[in-house]
Amino acid sequence: MIQTLPGYPAGKAKCRRCDYTLRHRSPAGPIEAMFWVLLLLGCMLVATQDLFMSFTFASGQNRIAIIHPPIDTIRLGGTAVGMAVLFCTVVGPILWGLGMLYVCGGLAARMPGPGTAGILRSMHKLRPWVMLEVFLLGVLVTAGKLGHEGHLDYGRGFHLFLAALAVWIIIARRVKPHRFWELLQPSVDCPHSERAEVAPEGTDPCMTADTVVGCQTCGLAQRIPRCMADHELSCQRCGAEINEDEHKALVRSVVLVGLAAVLLLPANLVPIMRIAELGPPEPATVWEGIKVLYFGGSPALAALVFVASLCVPIAKVFVIIAMLLCRHPRRASTARCMTKLHRFVATIGRWSMVDMFVVALLIGLVRLGSLASVDPKPGAIAFLAVVVITIAAAEEINPRVFWSRTKDST
Repeated sequence: MIQTLPGYPAGKAKCRRCDYTLRHRSPAGPIEAMFWVLLLLGCMLVATQDLFMSFTFASGQNRIAIIHPPIDTIRLGGTAVGMAVLFCTVVGPILWGLGMLYVCGGLAARMPGPGTAGILRSMHKLRPWVMLEVFLLGVLVTAGKLGHEGHLDYGRGFHLFLAALAVWIIIARRVKPHRFWELLQPSVDCPHSERAEVAPEGTDPCMTADTVVGCQTCGLAQRIPRCMADHELSCQRCGAEINEDEHKALVRSVVLVGLAAVLLLPANLVPIMRIAELGPPEPATVWEGIKVLYFGGSPALAALVFVASLCVPIAKVFVIIAMLLCRHPRRASTARCMTKLHRFVATIGRWSMVDMFVVALLIGLVRLGSLASVDPKPGAIAFLAVVVITIAAAEEINPRVFWSRTKDST
């Protein structure tokens, strides 16, 4: 739906159809954004070098920085899990900060550098993979698992991480990409009507009739010839694809959700780690980890992990299947429900990464030689694959298809 937004840039505007927030009130400009980004980078860079946590068990002690758990996981054979944890907690935030610093610096000086649009588009795609808040939940779950086994201490790196997380939350509320897209290239004028006019009989539609398409990345509304409506086209401002082939996207979504459904069994039944504690090693699945939390005196954390690690991945698979089956509803109320459900699935899916963070933290902390140790197992790779694949499958579904055959379909 193409809509005129009143009161931009200071006013807040929501979609009349699905209630999605299109514009926020007074988002941060380039200079304010640079301040928060520099603060985030400073906290993250120092936090990677300082003591994050230490664990004392019997006569042994292990001290780690925030980068040690994923590196130890990679060294012990869990390459995929370690790389994912390292990217979501350290590399991703720093890359995002450096990219936004480049964009904001150029816009603040009114001299955007080469490739600014491509970098801003990449930062838009990278942002959901920065999982600092999910990692904090992983730290809490790890503390619940180890609290009754030994003594945990938190170093300056942990407190700097908390500061970085607080800055990240402020960035999420204040730094909005649409502000930078408008500074980079103001939106073109778009018609007030919701549907393009039909070409007169006997004339070439390519020459007389246009359709208006909105970019899902930067929000730019742009005219394209109606005869090109079935072709794959790129946004004039950000370069993102604006008219993707629906059939190809459907095939990709079906393949991804089918693969995720197949991997659900090994992800939940095959052990994700092996714990050795003053005796023979014992494999542990996701469900066994939840029981340890519950019977160890942390029922709230057990409930959170149960929802995030078991309920969410399974529910996401079935919800994505439902969205694929109901991708062309006739009633606007059904389309609105599907749109909100898609938005919810895209938001909640990343929290399933908490178990991967717990595995990496346990591997890093419980490295006490013959006293105790934790090693990754194949179930962790299957679980990671389910999380990543379901996130990718949800991104392949364009909410626009839910409205393509309703009465309010423009």
